[in-house]
Amino acid sequence: MIRANLAARLLASITLGLALTLPAHAYPQKAWRFQVLLDDKPIGHHNFTLRLEHSGKQILQSQAEFNVSFLGIPAYRYRHNTVERWEQGCLTEIASQTHRNGQTVILTGKKDKREMVLATDKGEVVLAGCVMSFAYWNPDILKQRRLLNAETGEYHEVRVKSLGGESLALPGKSVMAKHYRLETDRFSIDLWYGPDAQWLALESKIEGGRSLRYVIDPTRQSLQVKSRHA
Repeated sequence: MIRANLAARLLASITLGLALTLPAHAYPQKAWRFQVLLDDKPIGHHNFTLRLEHSGKQILQSQAEFNVSFLGIPAYRYRHNTVERWEQGCLTEIASQTHRNGQTVILTGKKDKREMVLATDKGEVVLAGCVMSFAYWNPDILKQRRLLNAETGEYHEVRVKSLGGESLALPGKSVMAKHYRLETDRFSIDLWYGPDAQWLALESKIEGGRSLRYVIDPTRQSLQVKSRHA
C-alpha cells in the first residue's frame, strides 16, 4: 500500500511538473481512444494523449482499464496509468502504476546523461543509449531492436515483419493500412498504420490462444487536435 501510494504521488507530481513546464502554446496535439476487445467482447478501453512542445519535446499520458467476467462473476481486473517524456525521439522520463487483480506494479525512470535509470520491483536497471518503450503511436518503434515494457521494466529484444498493405475496417469506413508484426521471444503484436503513419489498430494473442484487440472507439474516435495558433 505504501508503494502504491508512492507511485500515485510520483505520477501526480510528474504530470503536474511536466504541465507546469509546458509553455503557453503547448497543448494536447493527438489522442488515440481505443475500445479493447477480448475475443470480440468489449472489456474496457485504452486511451493515449500526446502533448507536443515547439522545442520538439513530447509528453505521453496513457490510461487503460479492463474488466473480464465469467458467468457474471468478475475474473480479471486491470488498471494501468503511465506518464512518459520524450526528447529527440528517445524516452527521458517514465512513471507507471499498474493494478492487476489486486497486485500493484510500480515503475519509475529518468535519463541521466546517456543512461536511463529505472527503479522496478526487482531493483534498479540501467539502460544505455536511446531507449524507446512499446510506443505504438510512434511508428519509429518499428526500426528498433529493443523496446521497454512500461509496466514491468523488461527490455525486450524485438523483431519486426512487414506484412504488406490491406484494407482495415474502421467505424463507418474502410482504409488502406500497412500491417506489421512485432515479435519477442514471449509474445507477438500486430499493428496497423494508416497512409499518414497514424496508428489505427492492434491485435495480440494471449494465454489460451485468446485474441486481444484494440479498435478505434466508435463513440470517441482517434483525434488530431490542431494548434490554436495554426
